Amino acid sequence: MSTLTKDCLSEHDRQVLESILNPTQIGGEEYLLQEEEKHLDDPQDVNSSGDPRIKESQRMEFEAIALAGEGKLPDALELLSKSIETAPERPAPWNNRAQVYILLGQEDGKHVSLNCA
Repeated sequence: MSTLTKDCLSEHDRQVLESILNPTQIGGEEYLLQEEEKHLDDPQDVNSSGDPRIKESQRMEFEAIALAGEGKLPDALELLSKSIETAPERPAPWNNRAQVYILLGQEDGKHVSLNCA
């Protein structure tokens, strides 16, 4: 099995992971809030911006990110799974769920989520 390092992640994913692992770091919370605002205009969701499923999926995803930031990884995982069930065509919750699997040390779940993203 190959070793997963931060070098395998995009710059954005590294920043999100850093803010989850170090929530008290100056700017970490601000970064998450900025990302939430930016994510609302994410091109992957623009075509479906009026779709209530997309909005609900985004809401659950943002709540899951906050839970992960508080260290409540199992709760975050459950909510990300619900976000995916609500709008499976959105890659962002798949990617975020993979990151939570990484933090939990569950490699198999990470691979499934990343392949679907």
